[in-house]
Amino acid sequence: MHVWSLRIGSLFAALSLLVFATSVATADQNLKMELSEFKFTPNTAALSAGETANFTLPNVGRFPHNLTIQAPDGTTTNVVSANVAPGATGTGSYKFTQAGTYQFWCPVGQHKANGMVGTFQVVAAGTPLPKTGDLPLDLVGGGLAGLAGLSFVSGWVLRRRA
Repeated sequence: MHVWSLRIGSLFAALSLLVFATSVATADQNLKMELSEFKFTPNTAALSAGETANFTLPNVGRFPHNLTIQAPDGTTTNVVSANVAPGATGTGSYKFTQAGTYQFWCPVGQHKANGMVGTFQVVAAGTPLPKTGDLPLDLVGGGLAGLAGLSFVSGWVLRRRA
């Protein structure tokens, strides 16, 4: 029985290393923002300068929507080339080049005036911040590492008893 505990411990240890390595290696963020009347969910996120956000924009509303981002220097960019129809999902990317507050909104009709707006807070590159929209990989990796330690200890105890 102790051999299986050691093998399971090795498996959990390997998985925890993989999860920690993945969370460290990920430079870009995958952001999922639902579009509906008249809001983005979520309507805020934190990113680092130089980071690219890959957006997934499911439209759960009744009207077409889009996402326009305004950089601190005033330039605006539509993330999706065409409006996202009701029931459809749009995708697009945007690179946050400088630190500051980026405003975003839906450019369709009066959606912005009706409150379909939000902000991205972009900090200087190298400043630690939690990843928005991602799994808490540090928590998952820590849990797997804890299970690995528990399995190793139980295998060692069972081996000492045998």
